[in-house]
Amino acid sequence: METQKRTIAIASDGTLGLKGSVSQHFGHCRSWVFVTIEGEKILDVRTLANPFEHEHSCSAVAAFISEQGANVVLAGGLGRNAHGHLLSLGIEAVSGFSGGVDETLRAWMSGAKPGLALCDHNLSHHRHQSSAN
Repeated sequence: METQKRTIAIASDGTLGLKGSVSQHFGHCRSWVFVTIEGEKILDVRTLANPFEHEHSCSAVAAFISEQGANVVLAGGLGRNAHGHLLSLGIEAVSGFSGGVDETLRAWMSGAKPGLALCDHNLSHHRHQSSAN
């Protein structure tokens, strides 16, 4: 049986690649860690700065991720609009993660899908609302 290659984009708070921590906000993460896998084997890891870190344009972030060839996005939280933009581009969006980038990748590869953590931007402070996937 042939194993499918996939590219996973993980929102990160820093620039440490797999050693970094997962960002709790999709659009405002500092960088993206793009990991290409085949089965459970990591083929490539690259970290790119988020060109939209200081903007609020979920469609632009989604397009950037798509341009990098990602099939999956992993993050702590993301807004409803971001989730919709990713899905419209054929990108699976899984949120609700916390901790390290490597730990998040391994958890996802093992089948973990903690649930969709949608950001609520209508409040004066940032919070996530979890819902089961």
